[in-house]
Amino acid sequence: MGSESKEFRRVIQLPYWRRAEADLILEAWQDSGETLAAFARRWSVNVGRLARWVAEMDEEERPSLGFHRVELVNANSARVAVDATPRLLAELACGAWTVRVPIGFDPEEMGCLLRLVCEEVAAC
Repeated sequence: MGSESKEFRRVIQLPYWRRAEADLILEAWQDSGETLAAFARRWSVNVGRLARWVAEMDEEERPSLGFHRVELVNANSARVAVDATPRLLAELACGAWTVRVPIGFDPEEMGCLLRLVCEEVAAC
């Protein structure tokens, strides 16, 4: 549904947009090919209002890295292996460190976590 629809014209004038209404507005903006500022000017909408919705949508699409217990062990005393103890830990080397996480840990989250840990270790 583009900016020519009656629904768009109704929604763009509302003083407050809910999520579905903001989706409609942002879809019309993306379809227009205009910059956010040009689109806002054309429709007499505050560019900051549009930018806040764009930022909120971007944040929702970004994968969140939840809290995970991580134990860093000196590489001299650690091995890269799967621990068969009841805790069932996987150990992965990261430079001079080993990262232990529960087996079944999401691989994408594992990659994000390892990048963060390696960046932190490199900064030390």
